[in-house]
Amino acid sequence: MRSVMLTVREVCGQLALAKPDSILAAIRSGELIATNISSGPGRATWRIDPADLETFLANRRAVPAVKNVKTPRRHKLENVIEFF
Repeated sequence: MRSVMLTVREVCGQLALAKPDSILAAIRSGELIATNISSGPGRATWRIDPADLETFLANRRAVPAVKNVKTPRRHKLENVIEFF
């Protein structure tokens, strides 16, 4: 059995967004998978599967940057003359 589909307003409520613009933009770009359940021309009526919303959020998570590990400096050899 499929889970209950969410409206754009419900998704906005879950994500604490005041306006649905960013959700609708993600749907238009194909970044967020949604189903248009309207039957005719005019405004689309979108429904979002909670699993697709979780995938969308997982793809947008920030990944912490890996710190650059410094390699230890080489010790100068006593009998070597550096030309550079």
